[in-house]
Amino acid sequence: MTMVRLIYTSQLSDNCGVPEVRSILKAARVNNQKIGVTGLLCYDPTHFMQWIEGERNIISRLYHSIAADPRHTNVVLLDYGEIFQREFAKWSMAYVNPGDVSQDIILRYCSSIELNPYSMSAEAARSFMLDIAQMKRSTLDSDI
Repeated sequence: MTMVRLIYTSQLSDNCGVPEVRSILKAARVNNQKIGVTGLLCYDPTHFMQWIEGERNIISRLYHSIAADPRHTNVVLLDYGEIFQREFAKWSMAYVNPGDVSQDIILRYCSSIELNPYSMSAEAARSFMLDIAQMKRSTLDSDI
């Protein structure tokens, strides 16, 4: 079984707000556990940035489903690759609020204090997600 990591970003559609994001997060936690997917979701008022990891065929189907979801627009693949072990094995879907991320971390990966995942390289996207996960590892928010 080939394991992969996939990182994407998207913008929220106009009709998507906090209640929909809560619903997405809740469903992801339940569904991901059933299909063996783990990961991390970063959400701010305009963007999703998500790292998902698991078996290649499952991640491929999941990404196509996400890209077709009308709650997302401008879905862009930032990084994809094979992995030997999971980074987020204990999290069916962890959540990080970018408001809790220090400006120093954001400035390390973006040209301003506003998070802009579209400007990140694959390496920067991976490193950013790992940095915020490490920062929040012991105190990740369970809900939005």
